[in-house]
Amino acid sequence: MFKKLGSAIGTVFGFILVLAFVVLMADSNAEAPNYKSVVYAQEKAIIYSEPVKPWEPPSIGGKTLVVTYGRIGSGSWGTLGAANTPEAAVDLAIQYANQVDLWNGSKGVVAVVNPNLSDYGGNEPEESFVNKLIAVARDKNAYVMLDVQPGTKEPEAFFKHFFDLYPDENVWFDWDLEHTVGAVDAKQINAVASEYFRQRQEKNYRSPGVFAFYIYDFSHIPNAGELVRDYEGGQVIPIFDGFGKRDAKISKTNTFRQIFPESYGIMEFYSKWGYKYDNFSGEEYFRAFPDALLFARQ
Repeated sequence: MFKKLGSAIGTVFGFILVLAFVVLMADSNAEAPNYKSVVYAQEKAIIYSEPVKPWEPPSIGGKTLVVTYGRIGSGSWGTLGAANTPEAAVDLAIQYANQVDLWNGSKGVVAVVNPNLSDYGGNEPEESFVNKLIAVARDKNAYVMLDVQPGTKEPEAFFKHFFDLYPDENVWFDWDLEHTVGAVDAKQINAVASEYFRQRQEKNYRSPGVFAFYIYDFSHIPNAGELVRDYEGGQVIPIFDGFGKRDAKISKTNTFRQIFPESYGIMEFYSKWGYKYDNFSGEEYFRAFPDALLFARQ
């Protein structure tokens, strides 16, 4: 009888412990509104997080992807250098997207935060900081495009490291060719992009992905005609990030479009730097190429 009573008391006490643990876990996650902790009390406790409700990706069809670039907290490295928190960085991106929306007619815009993730293959921000940025952007219906500079690192392995670290649906990537040692073969970009889109397909993401690359010196990809631009679940977008006087920059942008005739992106420097790099406004540049799929500000 005492054995049965002791067993019953142990069972009740066990349930009380599990209940207390569930309450404790729920309280510890109070700052993460999109997630809740779930505990299954069996022979082996299983603890994991799951979305309270599925994320509804903002539609990007027919819209301009408006990108705000920089190194968060750097002070001067791009527009995002002025932001010291994930919230401030996302707000800067949304503000600029709203500004471009005034130039954009009825097309609509999608805000994209474009933080630098590696400086010549190093100097990575804290993983927890990047994850917070991704979560904040998701809550505000924005995308994050992580800017990668391989430097001397082997590109395929270097990018895969980041694909595995940040596999979220609202995360895109770009390759900054200027900060890669030597010319980049189109087949290298194809291999990296293919792995990125393979992982997204494996996760059954509903929103299209973007893999972009920044280029101003067209010799960086000597065999550009071999690039694969369209993938199941997304596309590769080249972004021209040269600067200069109006006529010269527009002329080089037209050359860029001949080399990359499909969907393309362009970057303006005026909003951040005034006349230091571009001697005409971002709005003028935007209106010169209104069909650009992606419009970035340095």
